[in-house]
Amino acid sequence: MVYLGPSARPEAVLRHLPDAVLRPPIKRGDLHRDRLLRFSVFVVIDGVFAQEEALSPREVVDVIADGGRFVGAASMGALRAADCAPAGALGVVAVYRLFRRRVISSEDEVAVTFLPGVGEVTLSLVSIRWALHRGWRSGALSRARAEALFAAAQALPYTERPWQRICAAAPDGPRFEGVGPDIKAQDAARAAAQVARWCAQDPGWAERPRHGALRTTGAQREAARQDIAPKDREALARWLWITGRAGRYVRQDVTSVTSLTAAAAQTYSNSYAAGPEGSDRLADALEAVGALEKEYPRWIALLAAGQSDVVPERVDTVAAEAQLAAWHGLSGWAEVAARLHDAMPELTEARRQMACGKALRRELDEEGRSHDGI
Repeated sequence: MVYLGPSARPEAVLRHLPDAVLRPPIKRGDLHRDRLLRFSVFVVIDGVFAQEEALSPREVVDVIADGGRFVGAASMGALRAADCAPAGALGVVAVYRLFRRRVISSEDEVAVTFLPGVGEVTLSLVSIRWALHRGWRSGALSRARAEALFAAAQALPYTERPWQRICAAAPDGPRFEGVGPDIKAQDAARAAAQVARWCAQDPGWAERPRHGALRTTGAQREAARQDIAPKDREALARWLWITGRAGRYVRQDVTSVTSLTAAAAQTYSNSYAAGPEGSDRLADALEAVGALEKEYPRWIALLAAGQSDVVPERVDTVAAEAQLAAWHGLSGWAEVAARLHDAMPELTEARRQMACGKALRRELDEEGRSHDGI
């Protein structure tokens, strides 16, 4: 099953997968439905996200748990494959790698306006990045002009990104209409070719019997996941800070993992000192910038995959270390380690006193006596 829309023409996929069933861009519930129809391999290229409900990580994890294979590339498929890689989703080629390595992270990177039977009428941000890079490398554009055009494109809504509109928004320089094929079209064809190679190398690769994991319909499962459960709110906020993912919502300069705003650093400091009330403020701050709503499906997908088995990538570890150091006003993780080493005797004594206090409270509880002040 291949879900294809404006990213590539059908023949680009059917050339490599002549027996594939082509469907329009995927929407929420399609993956559940087609797995219940006993399709085994799902190649997702395009998907909807504005006009209808988008495919969620939860649905991808469900189908993988049921034994299906999920392969994502080029557009919405690349984004969801990167989200659900810890759960076993397969991603291929360039756009997927950009998402997986955190070079890009937003749905805005692959969003376009398209008409059925016509194709894209605007450009995706990742396609603009790719075309400008090729234009600069080929000498058609100076680096300064390429950066100016990208800044203009990034400032426009995804519904207003044809080249004419982008060039009009950055008028001081030569016009540009792109160089070479579109990256999403390339990725769609290469993804189909890769799936064909996997099938040729292992004739049983596409034989994926159902495990009976889909006990309800996709619509029922997703309806229960729309709102963030109150008990999950604080845990989700802590996960965002500790893993470093919160940085994408509070950075002033997206090229640096340490350039947090003063307000964000203060929010963390206040929350760290204020206990449960501070944790609520931390969750409020992240909710205000849309972080909780955007990251909740990914968090649920990780939990469903078995969070204890998920190993963080090095890029996430570095981001988390840099954030923790910045929050405490330190230059980097080496200084954090040095401070911890210096403070170890004091920390050890504090832990000893806490253990003694807990033991004493237990004794007083057993005797029915008060332990106020301990």
